[in-house]
Amino acid sequence: MNETRTTLKAKDWKLALQRAFDGERSAALEHLGGLDEVVRVDIANSADAAESTVELYEALDDIIASWRWRPSAHLDATAMMLDLIRAFQPRRGGPKTVNLLQSWQSGTSLLEVVPDKFVDVRLLALKVLEKYYPTPMDNSREWDSYVAVLYKLLANSEQPLYILMRLLAIDASDCHARVASMIATNEHLLPILVSKLLESDAQTAPDDALSLLYSACIPDRVTEFEQAVSNAGGMVKKTGEAPVITTASNTFPVEPTDKEILEAMQTASNQFKIRLDIAIPFTGILGDGNGSAPEGQ
Repeated sequence: MNETRTTLKAKDWKLALQRAFDGERSAALEHLGGLDEVVRVDIANSADAAESTVELYEALDDIIASWRWRPSAHLDATAMMLDLIRAFQPRRGGPKTVNLLQSWQSGTSLLEVVPDKFVDVRLLALKVLEKYYPTPMDNSREWDSYVAVLYKLLANSEQPLYILMRLLAIDASDCHARVASMIATNEHLLPILVSKLLESDAQTAPDDALSLLYSACIPDRVTEFEQAVSNAGGMVKKTGEAPVITTASNTFPVEPTDKEILEAMQTASNQFKIRLDIAIPFTGILGDGNGSAPEGQ
């Protein structure tokens, strides 16, 4: 920035950040790896690091308030801004990032940072929000908006592994019922979700997410679930009470419990008005699956 050590004021930060967004600090970005690191170096080289940091937050609040993001057209600037928000967590950053994802209806989210290396900017935004909203917040419009945007992206089949696992962690009481409702009203959603989950080569296997989908398909969509697995190159094997999904490279146990399924269906019935025509097998909901009880039951 300046060779002479000075205290960086909000106007200085705004000018420096705008230059970065315009591509004028590419050498520093390439050397340090991200705009957040460039900013930290600028703070360290300033005359007063504490005051320069306070001025940075003032500048960020002003920039975020007036920012009109067009993510698909300006992925590089969006990624830089999200890096700053994730690193420094200015007070306006969470709601503004939710707003970004709410309005991001179409267009690519993959930014090529170096040849053949891509960053998913939409996933970056989701991880920014995970830092802002790590746990449920009671009576919070911000929290409700965050959860709503997760379900919206899931309905659009965006980041299914990340979002399903996140929803299981933060919205477990409603997640089964809401996913079941989405599958019931969108015939394309289940195959897409299953396919993307089975394609994942993440170290943490998506067992919980697949179990959620399986539970959401009981009782009358189990065949659809099995067909979706088959279409994705897998196979459902029933080796005992709980099925196992196998692919060429992975094995995923699918282990919904009777209690989880019953609670999910009851919640769906009460909250989402889904008609549940169920005949529970005498041997339990994971029994022979025929839906019939012995005579006299």
